[in-house]
Amino acid sequence: MVLNYVWKVCGNLLSYFKSADVEAVSQFKIRQMCSQAISLGAKRAKEKLINDVIELLYNYRKNCGQSNNPSQLVLPEMLRLYPLYMLSAIKTPAFRLLSMSKLDEKIAMLYKLVTMGFNQMAVLLYPRIYSIHDFCENMNDAEPLWLNYDNESG
Repeated sequence: MVLNYVWKVCGNLLSYFKSADVEAVSQFKIRQMCSQAISLGAKRAKEKLINDVIELLYNYRKNCGQSNNPSQLVLPEMLRLYPLYMLSAIKTPAFRLLSMSKLDEKIAMLYKLVTMGFNQMAVLLYPRIYSIHDFCENMNDAEPLWLNYDNESG
């Protein structure tokens, strides 16, 4: 006996964007591109990653954005750091051209990106800021300031 159910998760696209986790979405996309990089090649995988970011932002603007100003960049609030994550991934040796990196580095980084844990990838891709005014005083226990939505304004 087989039972199938169809459950409605949410009613509109805006709800998906409001509940999105930027780290989960970006890490899924990066892992997907790493698995396709071998068959597509670095240049096409990089272009596909950039086009996917553009398509996501375009669809948000088209379907959920309230602004009609074409020169204004409209980003989903929960995915504001998504382009930053993708840019960080593109700058790794995994997505560089062979003329700019060694083949061993490229394969090692592809393997690393596919196999590393959730928190490890966030540390690899996430920019960290150190306050330098008290860096000499606390040389051994310098705590990085994580750039996130909560402390962006301050």
